[in-house]
Amino acid sequence: MNFKHQLIHAKKLPDFPAYYEPQMIEFFDQKGLLGGQTPLGDYEQSRPHGYQAEYIAVYIDGELGFFLENGNVLLNRIKHMAVFNQFTITRGA
Repeated sequence: MNFKHQLIHAKKLPDFPAYYEPQMIEFFDQKGLLGGQTPLGDYEQSRPHGYQAEYIAVYIDGELGFFLENGNVLLNRIKHMAVFNQFTITRGA
């Protein structure tokens, strides 16, 4: 399933609860996996200096929870999660 179909499906799902504690968080862009956090540890893929991602997709325990495309938030199911309170999301959903 491509991101467009996943986005349509995810928009039908409820937001994650405020105190949901994810086991796995993964970040993707158009080039693939950027990084993540799992029970086995954290990982990160580097990108060239000055690289601009077309989109960022965040998966929470395998479910699409956040999608940012060209600076616009198209999906934000993580807005109530305490674990993401340190992030500022300024446009869109």
